[in-house]
Amino acid sequence: LTEDNIVEILNPVSSNWSALRNWLTPSLVKFLSKNTKVDYPQRIFELGQVVNLNKRAETGTVDEYKLAYAEAGSKVNFTRAKSILQSIVRATGKSPTFIARDYPSFIPGRSAEVKLGEKSIGIIGEIHPQVLNNWKIEVPVVCWEIKTI
Repeated sequence: LTEDNIVEILNPVSSNWSALRNWLTPSLVKFLSKNTKVDYPQRIFELGQVVNLNKRAETGTVDEYKLAYAEAGSKVNFTRAKSILQSIVRATGKSPTFIARDYPSFIPGRSAEVKLGEKSIGIIGEIHPQVLNNWKIEVPVVCWEIKTI
C-alpha cells in the first residue's frame, strides 16, 4: 500500500492500532496465514467497514462497507474467483465488467479493476507469490474486494 492513502490516528493508544484499514484483503490474507494447517481449499468472506481519505468530507474521511472474498488452495485461479463475484453481483440485477489492471499485491497480468458501468467498485486478482511468502502461505490465493452495492 502507498502510505499516502492510509488514515492515521493522531494520538494512537498503541503502535499496533495507529492507522485505520482502507481495504479488507490484508485481513483475509492474515486469517489464511493463521490456518495453514487446515485442509484446503479454504474459502472465506468478510463484510466490513473501511475508512478512506476524502478531502470533500467534513472529517476528511469517509467510512464505507466492503465485501471481500479469498480462496486458498492448489487449484484456485482468477477465473473461479471471477465467476463467484459475477454470481453475487448478478443477484442484485447488475452485471460487472473487468478491466485488466496490475496492482502491487497481485501477480502481474492476473488482476483487474471491477466496474459497474463507469463506476469502479473494486479489485480482483491472484495474490503475488512474494506476498504469500511473506505470510508463509504455501498455496495460491485468489481474492476480490468490492464496495457494497
